[in-house]
Amino acid sequence: ASSAASDVYKRQIVNDTIKTLPNRTREIFYERYLEQKSYKTIAENFGISVKGVEFHVTKSLNVLRKKLKDYL
Repeated sequence: ASSAASDVYKRQIVNDTIKTLPNRTREIFYERYLEQKSYKTIAENFGISVKGVEFHVTKSLNVLRKKLKDYL
């Protein structure tokens, strides 16, 4: 049960952390990981370069890693 509670807690941390991201970074994160769109497709959707998408994805993952460091 402890593991299940821990998973729920980690999921809550992830959800809360994602909500704190800047709008564009959050939207790109959702498109990449929830909708599983390619970097190229996301870049076209937002009118930015693939490098721009990489920047936002890296930014969001770094924030998540920092928040979850005690659980990884």
